[in-house]
Amino acid sequence: MTSNTQTIGAPPTRIPAKLGSRGLLILAVLALAGILFGAAIWRSEERALKRRLARLAALVEKTSAETSLQTLNRMRRIGDHFAAEVEFVPGSALPTTLGRQELLLFIQNARASLAELHVRVREQKVTPAADRKTATTHAVVQVEVKGPTDQATEVREAIIEWTRAESGAWQIRSVRSAETIRNPTLLNATD
Repeated sequence: MTSNTQTIGAPPTRIPAKLGSRGLLILAVLALAGILFGAAIWRSEERALKRRLARLAALVEKTSAETSLQTLNRMRRIGDHFAAEVEFVPGSALPTTLGRQELLLFIQNARASLAELHVRVREQKVTPAADRKTATTHAVVQVEVKGPTDQATEVREAIIEWTRAESGAWQIRSVRSAETIRNPTLLNATD
């Protein structure tokens, strides 16, 4: 009597000589499904990061005066977008900022000193890492500011490093200004 059992690690006793057209079709469908599933995950990560950056830009904007409670709520929501150990390197005369609290104070002071602040993400290329825990966004950001007596527009390229928090939400761990595309232009400035 022949046994159909096999020793672990031993080569299989029976290898199909021909997979057949049905087997090849099943393998092709499985491979295609795997590729589509991987692409869907990649695109969903990219969309999630783009939405998160758009929400942050909208939160940073200021179009009118705010009450203290509105400012406090807005700063809390802005803070949710950043990791506790975030690094902000503006690449200009502004100092490097380390840590979420220091960055939030910087953003709050900047918003308080301006009559209006508009932030637009013009272009962005998102590159999620294979581990799906980190990602990089190369973005072109336009910032328009209006003070009491002047206004300025600046367009910069920024490199944003993301990390996934324990909650699963994407948070920014680093923002670096890569290049100034258009320098600030003061309009209606009084000297």
